[in-house]
Amino acid sequence: MSPPKTNKATGVPAHWQSAEDFVSQQQVAAEPIADEPPSLLYSSALRMLGLREHSAFELAQKLQKKFPAANAGEINEAIELLTQQDYINPARYVDALTRTSISKGKGPAHIAHKLRQAKVDISSQHVPAVDWVSEAQKTHLKKFGQLATSPSEHAAQYRFLASRGYPHAAIMAVLRPTKD
Repeated sequence: MSPPKTNKATGVPAHWQSAEDFVSQQQVAAEPIADEPPSLLYSSALRMLGLREHSAFELAQKLQKKFPAANAGEINEAIELLTQQDYINPARYVDALTRTSISKGKGPAHIAHKLRQAKVDISSQHVPAVDWVSEAQKTHLKKFGQLATSPSEHAAQYRFLASRGYPHAAIMAVLRPTKD
C-alpha cells in the first residue's frame, strides 16, 4: 500500500482542504436557508411540546420567560411554524387537558377555567363527552369513602366537590343518591 499523496510545500496530505477552503465552506453552510426555522426558539418550543401539549399562548409565555431578549415577532414566527407543522394543535390540547384534569379529579368548571387561561377558544373545539356524575362519585369516594352523616360533613363534602369544579347537579347526585 502506498503512502497518501502529500503537498510537497506543506507536507499536508493532498485530500485535506486548505484552511481558506474550510472557512469558506463553513461560512456558506452558516448562511440561513429561507425555510429554516428560528433555531433556538423553535428547538426549545419543540422540546417543551415533546413533554406535554401546550396552547400557543402558553408556549409564547414560556419562550418569553426563557428568552427575554427575543422579540415578540421571533416568538410568533416560531409558534406559527409549529402550528403550521401541527405540533401545536388546539383540539389535541383540549383533549389532553381534559384527560389529565379528569384523572386528577377535576370537574368541567375547572377545565373551562384552565382553557380560558390558556386562551383556547372552547366554542370551536370538540370537548370530549364525560359523565360528570360518575367522575364526581369517584372523586368523592377517593376523598371521603362514604356519604356524610351530619349536615356539617355534607357541607364540607359539597364544598370539596364544588372547589374541584363539579356542577351542582352532579354534586347533588353524589351526595343525595336516589333510593331504588
